[in-house]
Amino acid sequence: MTIQDFGETLAGLRKEKKLSQTELANHLNITHQAVSKWERGESWPDIETVVRLSTLFDITVDDLLKGKKEKQSLREEAAVPTLSDADRIWTKAQAYIQERISGPSYRTWFASTSVVLEDGRLFIVCYSQFQREWLFHRYTGLITEALEHATGKSGVPFDFR
Repeated sequence: MTIQDFGETLAGLRKEKKLSQTELANHLNITHQAVSKWERGESWPDIETVVRLSTLFDITVDDLLKGKKEKQSLREEAAVPTLSDADRIWTKAQAYIQERISGPSYRTWFASTSVVLEDGRLFIVCYSQFQREWLFHRYTGLITEALEHATGKSGVPFDFR
């Protein structure tokens, strides 16, 4: 794969997820200029960022670098929740949370989060370690309640990234 191929693959994945370059940059805690350079084939992301991109887009690092768009597992065939299910669940959970905390708190701690699904477990993707720790210590109970509300099931497994 050439650097231009990687850039095209990344741009396609980002657009499929309906993210702007700025939104993707915020998820990765980098600048939108870096995303633009990758998509134009002017530079490569570092390996840690490649791993984070593969998690965010729910494909293997190998497939991301080779330009394939296959899912990490056969979730659809196994009737296991898919990433789109996880996104829908998280959107519903966020709405539940937003009704229960102040607007500034929601915007500070939850508005920038996203979710990925791995082995049936939801991972709430945070933009910083501080945000991860704050959500874990301050909001785990509320998140648990929100996920139960969103799914109708108790004990929905989740973690933070």
